[in-house]
Amino acid sequence: MGRQGDLERELTNLLKGMDEGSYTSPSTAFPGQKVAMAFKSDGMLLKESRALVLEVEVGQTHPDTNVGKYWPLLEMEADPLERLVLVHVIASRRSNVSRLALAQFYVDKMKQSFGDRFRYIRIPCDGQILSHGEIQKEAENTLAACFKELFGAGS
Repeated sequence: MGRQGDLERELTNLLKGMDEGSYTSPSTAFPGQKVAMAFKSDGMLLKESRALVLEVEVGQTHPDTNVGKYWPLLEMEADPLERLVLVHVIASRRSNVSRLALAQFYVDKMKQSFGDRFRYIRIPCDGQILSHGEIQKEAENTLAACFKELFGAGS
């Protein structure tokens, strides 16, 4: 699996450990989706119409898809999400610059359409060069802060 696969597994396990009861695994489609529309996240905590979502780019080269696929979820009329926070960890040096730009285009449009209902955090941020360990630590701290923001300290 290698170091990059370890990062994805460790972050997914961290997210699951925050609230196992509301955790949906990568093999679980988002509730309420038709099978044909189903997609999977690397990990998600979902409760009380709020979602904390983790996407980790390790070997993939399609960060745009891992952002854009959440747009329809925010537009669902049945059981709409009150808030969705997407923590997007880009640990792959192979991510295509044009796909990263398209991902940012989706982010900008989604923020425009959904306002405070959608929050996007990319690790590392544009221009940052972080080691693998620094990426992991930043992601861990970000997930913990987002969990507290969305679900409160005692959830």
